Amino acid sequence: MSEGSLIVRFGLKLLIVLLLGGSLPAAAEDSSDTFIGYRYGIRFREPNNPQEITKNILQFAHASTYRYGSNYLNIDYFKSDSNDPANGAGSGGAVEMYLTYRHQLQYGKLTGKPIALGVVRDVALTAGFDLNTKDSAAAPHKQVLVAGPTVKFDVPGFLDVGLWYYRERNHCGIAPCLAPDAHSEVTFDPTYLLNATWAFPSTPARCR
Repeated sequence: MSEGSLIVRFGLKLLIVLLLGGSLPAAAEDSSDTFIGYRYGIRFREPNNPQEITKNILQFAHASTYRYGSNYLNIDYFKSDSNDPANGAGSGGAVEMYLTYRHQLQYGKLTGKPIALGVVRDVALTAGFDLNTKDSAAAPHKQVLVAGPTVKFDVPGFLDVGLWYYRERNHCGIAPCLAPDAHSEVTFDPTYLLNATWAFPSTPARCR
């Protein structure tokens, strides 16, 4: 069994445990929100593939706040049709898993004195990772680490903007990457990521 298959199976088991009410160890929560969703589309595209791909997508997302900050977890399970084939003859459409986790330590919660300056409500230190695997011929195994400051703006709902250090490793399983003078395991140069996250409440119109 391939490494990608093992990761996919682990991801599915983790998702099932969460759906059945299992929990991961965590600090006491001030608030939490869990979302389970399903999406379907018929016009997805993949690199170097001219075909339009149909995908079924199952999503699990969880966000929570606690005494010192917040947590966010998202797991997406993608199942493609045969236009995005799995590696190996007769294997059907590819399966992909993508996991994202972010954790914030908020200055105001740690000290009891938020940094409030104009439109800025507070600041936080954000750290987290992405993990991805797909059983296609390219066989990507994306591994990302991020860390850096986040500014939290004083708006209805929330608006967070962060400038983070970004480091990625990945795998390339197609022919050019498997040549004797090439590398199938790639570590990219570190860079920076500008990230924005927001949610604004909508107010229904009032009848007069």
